[in-house]
Amino acid sequence: MKLFHRSGQLSNTALRRSALVTHVDAPPHGAPHHGALSRGTSRVLVDLGSGPVEVAGTFRFADDHWLVRGMDVTVHIDPSRPAEFDVDWTWVARMADRVAANDPVLADPFAADRRVAHALGLTRADTGTRRQDRFAQLMAAAATAPAVAGKVRAVVLVATIRGHMEIGGSDPGPSTTEISVHRNSEAVLAVNIPGRRPYAVFVRNFKFSRRQSDIIGGGLPALVSTTDPNDVEVLWDDVPSVAAQLADRISASMSAAQETSAFPPDEAAYPPAGPAAAAHPGWAAGPMAFAGAMPTAGAGLAALAPQMREMMIDNLRRTLCYVSEPAQRRMILDQYRALGVDIEGEGLDG
Repeated sequence: MKLFHRSGQLSNTALRRSALVTHVDAPPHGAPHHGALSRGTSRVLVDLGSGPVEVAGTFRFADDHWLVRGMDVTVHIDPSRPAEFDVDWTWVARMADRVAANDPVLADPFAADRRVAHALGLTRADTGTRRQDRFAQLMAAAATAPAVAGKVRAVVLVATIRGHMEIGGSDPGPSTTEISVHRNSEAVLAVNIPGRRPYAVFVRNFKFSRRQSDIIGGGLPALVSTTDPNDVEVLWDDVPSVAAQLADRISASMSAAQETSAFPPDEAAYPPAGPAAAAHPGWAAGPMAFAGAMPTAGAGLAALAPQMREMMIDNLRRTLCYVSEPAQRRMILDQYRALGVDIEGEGLDG
């Protein structure tokens, strides 16, 4: 049974191949059932016989089944029309069932991101250090913070979140479409408790605070019940404000060129996944390391490899989901414009 259908049919020359998901949209709440807004985009790395290539395509949203960056899927793909590949959804379990099975891609998104970076040929010099630095700091703080009765300290990462599709806007002119994570939506949290293996939790109603969000992507401090591992409380008051995180990111990006050139070539190997990676505070895991691979303003994104440019654009899309204050959004957009992103050309200005 196919859960998502394309308008056309693949030809008889279509191949069945295993592929690695390198980017994918989660199905937002409120998406229409028909039309362009009922579909998401995905990119997969697949070998069609002459080595791995990254191809992009679209798929129709469904509430219970969706993909996550870093997972393997089976695709049906015609080498003559690779952008029309289709996922074999028969073998993609419901998200709640994947969490119940503690799918490693969901329990350890750092490892999933490193896997994608490695497959794309990106090193830590490409992906930066900011996200893993933040995670290591939070894990160290959780291990040494005072105990709370009936609770244990933890750091949670958002492995995936649906968000809400918001169509319209108060500004004059054409209506806009945005995905906001500031309203309740389904999400999967990767819970990291010092000294224990990470695990995934499915949350039916999760939302980011409008003043405290995880723009860097290094994690959120939390408390977990000692009797119910699914009872997770994010300590929003301990999360830096959005303005503070933006200032930190912008400051870090100014020295990114010097940082990336300082890494010796032999440090490209990937360290252990999960909590063991905290022993490598200089390592960056995945595309949310905003400060890591930014070129200088004069160079622009044209100086980056295509994969890195796509990662930067994905970062910008994700960042804008967490920021609703107009002045802060403008600050981010101006920062990326200075780095060479064609804002209007990428459709990110709405």
